[in-house]
Amino acid sequence: MLWTIEEINYLTKSHGYLAYQTIAEDICKTVSSVEHKVKRLGLNKEGKKRVARLYKVNQDYFQIPNLENSCIAGFIAADGNVCTTRNRLAIELQARDSTYLENIASLFSSAAIKTTKRGYAKLSVSSWKIVYDLERNFNITPNKSLTLQHPNLEKQNALAFIIGNLDGDGSILVRSRKRNRIRKIDNITHNLILSFSGTSSLLEWIKLELSKYCDLTNLLVTHSKSNLHVFTITGKKAITIYKLLNAIDVPKMERKWNNPDLKLIPGLE
Repeated sequence: MLWTIEEINYLTKSHGYLAYQTIAEDICKTVSSVEHKVKRLGLNKEGKKRVARLYKVNQDYFQIPNLENSCIAGFIAADGNVCTTRNRLAIELQARDSTYLENIASLFSSAAIKTTKRGYAKLSVSSWKIVYDLERNFNITPNKSLTLQHPNLEKQNALAFIIGNLDGDGSILVRSRKRNRIRKIDNITHNLILSFSGTSSLLEWIKLELSKYCDLTNLLVTHSKSNLHVFTITGKKAITIYKLLNAIDVPKMERKWNNPDLKLIPGLE
């Protein structure tokens, strides 16, 4: 069976990162055909060099979706950047979130967090395998702010992805209002607001997934600007969704999920 140039290029890039079975399935070849081509191209030795050169990165971290990596992928979908031409993943956050970045980075890489000239904390990891798995399992691609599609995840992994995305591009807010009631006595009410932002496709998927646990049919994904859309949940429904997501044991951004103002919301305990 003849090999195309595209198939040979794919084999060259993925060798040393993916199992032969996976490569064979991706390009519709048999495992024996892949093994034979590897020998013909002399890739065995080169593959070993690649793995040794990148030993400080867990190449397979995003290979099989689970609670933890689904959450991290959700955050990357919001605040990360992938470059397929340079096989690089980069995440840049404000200095106040440097500890969070260090925590999630330690899960799959020993790369040091650097400080940019603007004072931001930045993680940069070079790994073709990680970039490949982020696209394959979570639909995270370059220019994702304009093109991001929802991932194909189910049940708890989907919720974990939503948590990470909320930490990156969303907000958990408490809005307080004063109301004049009987005898003109000021009464302060506190309202919980969960806000998501992203592409229409992603937010419609988030709405669909969360609707499995709380009726959100009357809430709309609204257009904000350019390709940015917003989906907001308030009141009792926000409390229900917050409790649902907060109960899932995945890495979370402390300043959002443990905001002292959340104690003001009745029924959130």
